[in-house]
Amino acid sequence: MSVRSLFLTRWLRFAGCAVLLVLLLLLGSNDSWVFSKLTQGWQHYSGSLPAALSAPTDPAITKRLVPVVVLYTLLYIGLCLLLLALLLGTWQRFRFALYAYAGSFVLCLLLLVLGKLTHNALGMYQLGRNLIDFTVSPLPVMGLAPLLYWYYPAPALSNRQQEQPIKKPPCL
Repeated sequence: MSVRSLFLTRWLRFAGCAVLLVLLLLLGSNDSWVFSKLTQGWQHYSGSLPAALSAPTDPAITKRLVPVVVLYTLLYIGLCLLLLALLLGTWQRFRFALYAYAGSFVLCLLLLVLGKLTHNALGMYQLGRNLIDFTVSPLPVMGLAPLLYWYYPAPALSNRQQEQPIKKPPCL
């Protein structure tokens, strides 16, 4: 890989990170507008779906439709994972980030199921909701990126991949 293509690759990764950061900030700061648009879209297209998907939920759990919250969560976490993929650069680091997000989803699901089985819905749901609120924020990205850079250092470059100094052209 030449120095020019290495610079271009880093520049594209930096630009992609900047665009994703702006999208995440806009999505997080305008969440009420995003939720209203997602709710309008869900109500428009959910007529042919089973009524259980559009049923109102307990206000102690959420005030919004569950499919809309799930869609917003998947959108936000998808953008966070794209940002992590660009930031981390190696598959080994990104795979660990995927496992961390998958583990948080499993833990949330486990809390919801345990809350239903033990009839302690409010306590378990509140704990699951706090975990979901943490997961659907930029905090995991800010924590995982430096942690994974420290835990999984970048692989050493081979002699062919190392940047060669630019030689001066011979004087005429």
